[in-house]
Order: sequence, then structure tokens, then C-alpha cells
Amino acid sequence: MSGEVEVEFEPWSRRSLIAGTSYVVQIGKVEGDWAVCIFRGREVIAVKKTGTLDINVLTSIIYSSLATPPSHYAIMRALSNLIREAKVRQMPITAAPPQEQAAPQPPPQQPEVTPHEAAGTIEEPHPPAPRAEAEVKEPKGTVSKSVQDFFKVSELTVKEEPAPPREEVEPVKELTIQDMPFPEKWEKTVSSLMLLWGIAVSFITEKAKKRADELWGYYRSLIRESWSKVKETDFKELIKLFISQCRLMGASVKVEKLTENTFESSVECIASKFKEKYKAILNLPPEFPCVICQMRGEEIGKLHGLHVEITNKEDGCKIKVYGPPKRETREPPIII
Repeated sequence: MSGEVEVEFEPWSRRSLIAGTSYVVQIGKVEGDWAVCIFRGREVIAVKKTGTLDINVLTSIIYSSLATPPSHYAIMRALSNLIREAKVRQMPITAAPPQEQAAPQPPPQQPEVTPHEAAGTIEEPHPPAPRAEAEVKEPKGTVSKSVQDFFKVSELTVKEEPAPPREEVEPVKELTIQDMPFPEKWEKTVSSLMLLWGIAVSFITEKAKKRADELWGYYRSLIRESWSKVKETDFKELIKLFISQCRLMGASVKVEKLTENTFESSVECIASKFKEKYKAILNLPPEFPCVICQMRGEEIGKLHGLHVEITNKEDGCKIKVYGPPKRETREPPIII
């Protein structure tokens, strides 16, 4: 305990090794107040007054007193039994037991009477053997010799407390959420987009019925602006673009006929079942959602000279597109 004022420590508990270290702790009193003594090997490195047996206070004091402190849990484990022992103990470990608790001693045998005693002369008793100076005088302000003696006697009894049995923790099973297959993912994505479409149309129909036509007029203008930028004039290429947009809206297009100027197909559309699914909560006009494809076909036909027919049926739609007939090119006659 270099650098600190030495004090007289009375042990009120056994010592306990802090698991995983070479430090040993012991609870006692200094000047009548609770204290803790910290050993490293045989050396006393610190005696700290605590004034309490609160395990958190003791742990904090020990932790701050060590150069390389272990975990708080290891210190608490070492202190737990010592605190209980100190609370129930009635006296320091090195104190002599009370007189009333000592076992009764047999009466001493009467010595034989000597001639001197018979004559009335009492022989002086032998003086008591002098005690070792170390036992008679203990310098104040130092750890008492009895503490060091007790440490030597019970040094072999300081053992690390067995660790509590480790509870077997059932391994947490990692939950894996499988990604949905692409067709299902695509179908749900289109359904979500149609729901947004339906909410917008239902709102306009419910709140501003007269402005519903303005919505479809605005949508027609968007189709014209988009398709007017298409420079391709070949009939088959135009049909490919048309089919691509239908599929983006969730339509499964089955081509039945495709020639230089004729296209016929049957369509199964996710959106065709939309109105039936949400009719209880959305106020939708009867032409929705089929009107979307109809307007697209009409505007494409006007821009590129095509005739588009869309027939709505419960089991699917029929789409027919006819291009202008190709003019036959004949060789010019030979001028004679």
C-alpha cells in the first residue's frame, strides 16, 4: 500500500479470490467502519473504507482501486458470500471468544503442601513467561500482525468459488423470409399500381364528378405526346410497342394472328379483376379500367393510321389492329 496512509484492519470475513485474477478481497472494519482489504499474492495493496456493505459500492471501490480491474461481475461473485458472512458474524475473526462461551475448565488440582507452606511461608509464584514483543506491541497505523498471521494460516483455504452452472441457451433459430417468385412479385406490383389509379379515379368521381372527363382528356394528351415521338412506321414494330405497354399494365397477351397489316390477340388482364375486388370501398366508373387500353388504342390509331378494336369480355379481352393495305407496286411500262 505504498503512497497511502496505513490503517489497522480488522477482518470480519474470510478472503475470496476474484476469478481470473491474482487479487484477493476481504471484508472487515477500520476504526469501527466497514472496509475492504485487497491483496495481491501476499501483499496488501489497498485498504479502503466503505462505510457500508452495499455490494454495488464495494464493487465500485474495488474496481477503481485495481490497475487492471476485472469485470464487475467477477468482483460481485467474490463479494457476495463475504457480505453475508460479515453481516451475521458477531466479532472479528481474530478476536478471542467471549468468556461465557468458553468451555468450562476442570478445577486445578491442589498442590501438595510443602514444609514451607506448613510453616506459614508462601513461595513466590513464578513470573509469567514474557510474550514476544511483536505480540505485545503492535505499531499503530499499520495492518495488524494478526491479519498477516491469519492470512498465512488460511492462505491455502482461499479458493476460487466455483462458477455457477451455465444454463444451456437454446440457439436462436434464424428466420429466413423467402423472396416471392418473379411472376407473383410482378402481379402484386401491378395490383398496387392499379390501386393507386383506382384511388385517384374514385376520388375524382366522388368529389368532382364533372371533372372526371377532364382526367381522361388529360390522359389522352399524355398518350398522344408519348406516341408522337415514335419514329417507327413499320406495322409489326408498332404492334410490338403496343403489346409491350399492355404487358406493363399487367396484361397477358396471346398473339393469335400477325401479318404485315393485321394483328389479333386475346388478353387476360390483372386489371380486369380490379373493379370487382375493390367495388365495396372505391366508387369507380363502369368504364374503368378498360377505358385505359381503349384510349391508348384510339390515339395510336389516329397518329399512325391504324384501326384498333378492343372488345371487353368477362373471360378476357380481344384486341384487333388493322393497318392500311399496302399498295401494290408495279413496274412502269416500257415506253416505246
